[in-house]
Amino acid sequence: MSAALPLAAAALLVQGDWGWRCEAKVSLGAYQGSVWRDYAKWPDPSPYHMKVELADPEKRHTLRWAVDPRPEGRPPRKRRSWPDPRPPADAFRSGPGFVAIDFRWDAPAVGPIWAHYWGDGAYAGAQRLMTASDATRRIGNLPAFALSTTIARDLVPALASARTWTVVATDATGRQLSSETFEVPAWQEAEAEFRRARASLDAVEPRYRSGAGPQEGDEAACYEHEDPAAII
Repeated sequence: MSAALPLAAAALLVQGDWGWRCEAKVSLGAYQGSVWRDYAKWPDPSPYHMKVELADPEKRHTLRWAVDPRPEGRPPRKRRSWPDPRPPADAFRSGPGFVAIDFRWDAPAVGPIWAHYWGDGAYAGAQRLMTASDATRRIGNLPAFALSTTIARDLVPALASARTWTVVATDATGRQLSSETFEVPAWQEAEAEFRRARASLDAVEPRYRSGAGPQEGDEAACYEHEDPAAII
């Protein structure tokens, strides 16, 4: 477990109009990140978020979950947020709500550009990264290119139970632009680390709300949000 977040901010008063955030670091093998939740004076409870990144000198992949604090989950609403908060019991089984993958290649490419995904060797599907016109406009004759994109949400459940993901990008000529295989944390591990961090947040936030300072051993910290109008 990484060292606890700095706790100096937790001594701030929480009477501001913009609410506050509590956050704790998490570690999932090669992935590092945090769990956080925003609190404010309006009654609708905000979700917990967990975001972890696989940092690499060449690429950075991101996984993110949103978990509603209510056991039954968020009531239906017309306007959805993204990633959409899930009930705690079902938040991890079907995979992250958001997965971002970095692609890089060192060859001219002819659109459309496609990404193909495998989980533990089983083909999960494909998504179009660029149309032919987008590729012409954005790539042109560039010999190298980098692209960060989000995996289509309907593909993630097919990958959720797999520990090894393979991603291959191809262009209209069938040329393989990039290919990589990487490990992802099991959903059970992600859920367990989230529950540990959530317990830390749930212990610290009531004391912060009351104006109490941090205690020795706290693994979470809280800080007040600034007025958005004051941020340049």
